[in-house]
Amino acid sequence: MPGVYVPNVAQRGQAVSMGQSSAVQFSQLQDLRFHWGEAYGIHLDNGEFVAARRDGLRELRARTAEGLRELIISDYSANKVPREVTE
Repeated sequence: MPGVYVPNVAQRGQAVSMGQSSAVQFSQLQDLRFHWGEAYGIHLDNGEFVAARRDGLRELRARTAEGLRELIISDYSANKVPREVTE
């Protein structure tokens, strides 16, 4: 919304519902990309948060940004993305 400040009202564990603005989803998406974009290609797909490993091993999907963050942390802890893939 041009000229209207929309704070990031989604809190840890809170779902991004259809009633929340796309500005909130975009903010959450940008935050995920900032922290994990080197290792994962992160985007929205029909309202679902998606992270595709840059080494092509798998794709992670969640209904919320926090849910995807937890999946990413678990996935990355179990199997780090090789550095040469992200450079």
